[in-house]
Amino acid sequence: MNYKSFLNILFNNPLVKGASAHWWSQRLTAVFLIIFGGWFLISLTTFDSYQYAEMRSWVGYPLNLMMLIFFGLSLTYHSSLGLDVIIEDYIHQPSQRKFCLNLNKKIHLILSIVLIVSLIVIYYGVI
Repeated sequence: MNYKSFLNILFNNPLVKGASAHWWSQRLTAVFLIIFGGWFLISLTTFDSYQYAEMRSWVGYPLNLMMLIFFGLSLTYHSSLGLDVIIEDYIHQPSQRKFCLNLNKKIHLILSIVLIVSLIVIYYGVI
């Protein structure tokens, strides 16, 4: 086999391109989780008490709100990517696989929306 045709098959295969993007997305969100998770753990150690009023005032700072939103979104996206891999590996019937992949995306989208709305409600002090 000619090495040029092998490389052509390898680099023009749509499955490889999608897998590569998925792989990079998972690694990038893992790096974000390390950064935002470290920030979150360090922030938790600075509290005197974990009372509701103190937590609410902490979320009331715009920087903390944005960091929490980014942390939550990267967490839900990373979780969605990981479950996609599990579903693709262990569900063999195409119809069930497609259903589970769509359900996974919808559940994680709902979780992301709930996360953002909850943090904004806390930020504006509606509750």
